Amino acid sequence: FFFNLDNRYIYEAIQSVDCKQANGKYHLLWIEFAKFYEENNQLKEARFVFERAVIANYKNVDELANIWCEWAEMELEMSKFFYLILILLS
Repeated sequence: FFFNLDNRYIYEAIQSVDCKQANGKYHLLWIEFAKFYEENNQLKEARFVFERAVIANYKNVDELANIWCEWAEMELEMSKFFYLILILLS
């Protein structure tokens, strides 16, 4: 895919976290990883991270809702209204 070798390791590390045993805010790992791509104008990669984030397991639904909101906000900020509508309809 689009990840370079270092970023692939970050992705694999995030996926390996057991959210039920994790202390802190697991969803922020996904959000910050997506924002890394967003800040570097790599929206395709940021979307890929968000797509994986919304299917990950979380301790509570609020964390998942936060992922959806951050993803929608990214699309809105980038004026990608087609993608924004798709997210809001999901």
